[in-house]
Amino acid sequence: MLKWLKKGFNKMFSDKKEENDSLSIRLLRIMKKASLLGASDIHILPYETFSEIRFRIDGDLVLYRELNTMDHLRIINLLKLWSGLDSSNHIIVQEGQIVKELPGDKVKSEFRVSFVRSEYGEKAVIRILGRTLISMDRKVLGFTAEDDLRLENVIRKRRGLILLCGATGSGKTTTIYSFLNNLKNNAVNITTIEDPIEYVLEGITQTSVNPSGGYTYESAIKAVLRQDPDILYVGEIRDTETASAAINAVLTGHMVFSSVHSENIVTSFLRLFKLGINSQQLSESVSAMICQTLVKRVCRKCATRRHLTDEEKSILGISGDPIVYTESKSGCENCHGFKSNGRVAAYELFIPSEFEKNLLSEKFSTVTLNNIMNSHGKINDSLRRLLCDGIISVEEALREIK
Repeated sequence: MLKWLKKGFNKMFSDKKEENDSLSIRLLRIMKKASLLGASDIHILPYETFSEIRFRIDGDLVLYRELNTMDHLRIINLLKLWSGLDSSNHIIVQEGQIVKELPGDKVKSEFRVSFVRSEYGEKAVIRILGRTLISMDRKVLGFTAEDDLRLENVIRKRRGLILLCGATGSGKTTTIYSFLNNLKNNAVNITTIEDPIEYVLEGITQTSVNPSGGYTYESAIKAVLRQDPDILYVGEIRDTETASAAINAVLTGHMVFSSVHSENIVTSFLRLFKLGINSQQLSESVSAMICQTLVKRVCRKCATRRHLTDEEKSILGISGDPIVYTESKSGCENCHGFKSNGRVAAYELFIPSEFEKNLLSEKFSTVTLNNIMNSHGKINDSLRRLLCDGIISVEEALREIK
């Protein structure tokens, strides 16, 4: 994998040239490399006698290069300088924002950086924030044409809670912004409340919470509701105050997009219930729930096609005899040795019918929720479809299937 990394980028960024560059230029080049590779994060990890720079690509950490301890310290101090933090303090946890124009770019890129003390020095993690989305097309993101149409019918009503569920890094924000991008026009007032703003989207109002300054999700929702909004995006429902404010916004006639950290749709309902939202409010407010995870798109340049074995069919729950992709052993130049090209969403979608809304209101329980969800598609169904459609490899399906 590292072989393809170096082979693919040495033509663009020669190490000989980097040796003659200042530290700031070298660091910007590293950030540029990570960005071009589609990395979500850059990790700078100190050890006793050296440090490592790793990129998180398609969900996995990949070693990029090693640093000597002196360069590590200089990079930490430079990152703090760029983000306006205290470079003399190496003990406390610090977080900041960096906005820089990367080599070859005409627009500035934004990064979020955090520092945590470890045994051999400070570890830095740089999150690469998207100034524009890779794709606003939900079909590209992984949604079927049928489900996309069902979601469009829900959104057209311009009222209700659209809730995205999943773990950190499961693509919830990207999916929500695909909705917002389709909804924006001069006749609609859309406001987002985020922590922080991850995508810049023209035509909508974006605001970032500042809890230390008293500007929380709850207070932000109340403030935004006084500005005649049609659609709100609340970054995350994580406490009773935010949950109550978001549901009240829905019940007063608004459309609200938000997210929760949960494993599936059933646990999402239970989480909202524990945050003080009663069954009547849930049945009246929830218009759609999407629980998703991100899986790797197979690199078709180096993957090969074959039939599934009987054992694989049994594990995956697949009948018939589909021809699927299997990963190559070492990848190729096209995928830089990762065997994948980006990621796609595997998801489960719940759009409650009137009958299901009544059940939620009158007989809310884990049993009722499980019975309802048994008649809807699950993430495993989505994984099987992605495999049979040639979008993910059999190895990826076997890793993710539950």
